[in-house]
Amino acid sequence: MTLVRVEARARITCRRVANQSAERVFELIAAHSAAHAPAGVTTDVARNRGRDVPFAHGSHATGLAAQVLTEAYGPALYRTRLGGSIPVSTTLLQPLGRHAVMFCFSPDDENLHAPCEFFRLDVFRKGQTAYGRM
Repeated sequence: MTLVRVEARARITCRRVANQSAERVFELIAAHSAAHAPAGVTTDVARNRGRDVPFAHGSHATGLAAQVLTEAYGPALYRTRLGGSIPVSTTLLQPLGRHAVMFCFSPDDENLHAPCEFFRLDVFRKGQTAYGRM
């Protein structure tokens, strides 16, 4: 006797670019899933209701972070806007408003979150110092 599952599940995570609508991305994924389902298969797509957390560019907090990181790493800082999915961010921002900042101290060649990521101990120590000074 052959057993066939009557249900299958998948989890899709998306990294969005600045000003990209989470709702629109969700709608497109749901439509694509429905359009490509085999005959007789129905799809049900549920969205995680996490909220976007925009940090204020040019705020006192970002200026302070730049100062601290310059002290730790030297003057060759590169500022960029990145996205992330850190659920605690929304909890932290509720009392702080937009006067919060997060910073990363992992050089690009360490391949953050990649299967081959690594972390240099000297970078880790500088990061500890930077967080302490912040």
